[in-house]
Amino acid sequence: MLYWEEEPYGDTCAQIQNTMSRNAFEFIRRYIHFEDNARGKDRRHKDFDPLFKIRHVLTKVMRGIQKGWIAGRRVTVDESMIKYMGKAISFVQYMPLKPIKHGIKVFALCCAYTAYLLNFEVYLGKEYSKDGGSAVNVIDRLIVEADLHTQRGRIAFTDNWYTSVDLANIYM
Repeated sequence: MLYWEEEPYGDTCAQIQNTMSRNAFEFIRRYIHFEDNARGKDRRHKDFDPLFKIRHVLTKVMRGIQKGWIAGRRVTVDESMIKYMGKAISFVQYMPLKPIKHGIKVFALCCAYTAYLLNFEVYLGKEYSKDGGSAVNVIDRLIVEADLHTQRGRIAFTDNWYTSVDLANIYM
């Protein structure tokens, strides 16, 4: 189903419906790419990245987010789910006990005071993780990539591993 059609979940997008025709949307969807498909590696290759078509865009968005805010003294790391019921991607997670049962899992580093997103990482599954998807390694990557490991007095809160830990003591 596409944006201008009535979807079974009631998720129509009036902004797109009122902005462009179906043919214009199909043209954009078909011909606009962010990455050259010839540069992608085969799925069986050890360096295959399921997000290679949008990795550049995700990186730019993340850098823009990080420039927009200075984190407070307390930060938090948690997982979120983006609802997705399709079958086009292989890293959809199913968590029956969560409010969103099917979706794309994203680890998010946020300022604990304002809930501003400082960094994020899409979970692609154990088979695509260099470290097996360990929560400790994900948290370390998020903190280091957001450049929060160099300042003293910052505290990270999570529901997995670090609980009220001074980040400077870990990384110094």
